[in-house]
Amino acid sequence: MGQGSVQFQMGWIPMVAQMTSEFDAYASDYREHIERLVGFTGRSHRYFVETKVNHLLETLTSLGVVPKQMRMLDLGCGTGETDALLVPHVGELHGLDISAASIEVARQRPENASVRYATYPGGQLPYENDTFDAVFAITVLHHVPRGDWTQFCQEMTRVIKPGGFVILYEHNPFNPLTRWIVSRCEFDRDAVLLSARTAQGLYQTAGLCVEHVAHLLLFPWQGTWLRRLERALQSLSLGAQYTVIGRKPVFGNESRTASVQAQAEMSELLNVESCGT
Repeated sequence: MGQGSVQFQMGWIPMVAQMTSEFDAYASDYREHIERLVGFTGRSHRYFVETKVNHLLETLTSLGVVPKQMRMLDLGCGTGETDALLVPHVGELHGLDISAASIEVARQRPENASVRYATYPGGQLPYENDTFDAVFAITVLHHVPRGDWTQFCQEMTRVIKPGGFVILYEHNPFNPLTRWIVSRCEFDRDAVLLSARTAQGLYQTAGLCVEHVAHLLLFPWQGTWLRRLERALQSLSLGAQYTVIGRKPVFGNESRTASVQAQAEMSELLNVESCGT
């Protein structure tokens, strides 16, 4: 493991054991469970996964990088549904999760034959500093104990190369349908939703430069004009989910002072903002 890893609170250990047990139990029928929750929208779970994958690839391209040349880590990869869609478009893909049963399901997908999967016990990531061009976590952070959000983002930052990207996709706590779905999801019982503002604060604390913020999935229907309208409204906290993309400065000292200031601001924000479900 790379030097400079951050320390996680002891509360993370029993939480990981509980989450591992829950996600192991749902590994074989994870998709069916999600399908039941989102069925009222008339869209399949795959539609929502595809939307995020397409947005990720389009946004990275717009930021001047070539996904096909990138080494990427899917942190909290689960059963590998995102990976199956992403594999043809990236250079090298790794998947990491605390659930061994979920990793086994991911490995069994023929599309994921080239993905390098691993399990870990939570906390520090089992990679050296500056390993990846991008690390993404899709609807993962709300499962991490609130007190470890900062450390989680710092670990993501540690393992990306200078100039690389940290990417979060999270549920929007200001969307009532999102909160309704989360409240009925059995493995989201202890979830604490966080706003895009909080995510940006976490990035600044980790020394990242925020490059892109957008709210997604405002409409569960396809159509050119609906996509255009959604893009026009993506700066508003309306969509079911959102993404925050940050870049690691090329020069390590570039954001050190800003990070220290952001740490103090983040502590204050976490004390006053409560988006628990």
